[in-house]
Amino acid sequence: MESIWSSKEFIAAIVGALVGSGVGGLISFLLQRSNQASDVATKRDDRDETRRAVAYSILYKMIRITSDFAVLRKNLDAMLDQKMDGEPWQRVLPLANLPAPVKFTAEEMSLVLSIDNAFFNDLVPIDEIHTSTIGLFAAYNSLRMELTDSFSPIMQGNVGQITLDYNAKCRLDAKGVELNMLITQMGQRAQQDAEQASTLLYKMPDIFNPKLGTTIKLKPKQETPKKKYEVVNHS
Repeated sequence: MESIWSSKEFIAAIVGALVGSGVGGLISFLLQRSNQASDVATKRDDRDETRRAVAYSILYKMIRITSDFAVLRKNLDAMLDQKMDGEPWQRVLPLANLPAPVKFTAEEMSLVLSIDNAFFNDLVPIDEIHTSTIGLFAAYNSLRMELTDSFSPIMQGNVGQITLDYNAKCRLDAKGVELNMLITQMGQRAQQDAEQASTLLYKMPDIFNPKLGTTIKLKPKQETPKKKYEVVNHS
């Protein structure tokens, strides 16, 4: 009688089971490796997409900052260029709806630092410069309204007339000098800061596009003629 241990059917069954188990294990291993590779690729894609989103956030803020400087300067120049008598502070009215401050986040600055150290050094102070320049215009608004509110002009259309004694005239002249000096600073800062912000903005496509895969395209840069801001007091 043939032993079960030596029967061909039994041996074939054992071999088949072992082979099947090995093949099944290999397939499971390969599937696991494939899933792991897919997870890594997905995480890499998610990370790249996040970095691109941060880059676009920086771009949006820089467009805002550059635009704010340009608008401040444009409005100031329009009032200074008016053909009317009087001191500069009498022509420059308080600007309504001053821009809100812009602040870069730590995540945004970390991204820039990981890409280009020189650009990071140029970019890092620009939001504080933006806030400071807005503060100059806000200070002018406050000081001018404080001065004009201290008098009671007699209005003839859009023109007001006031009668001053000697002491009031001296006070008005002193405050006028202060306001005129502030106007000079406002013009100089708005012009200088607009140039600095514009330069940074137009560097972004060359820095972000190759390294992050962004598709930033900006319209050709328009140069604004420089203006010399020197306020002369006539009092």
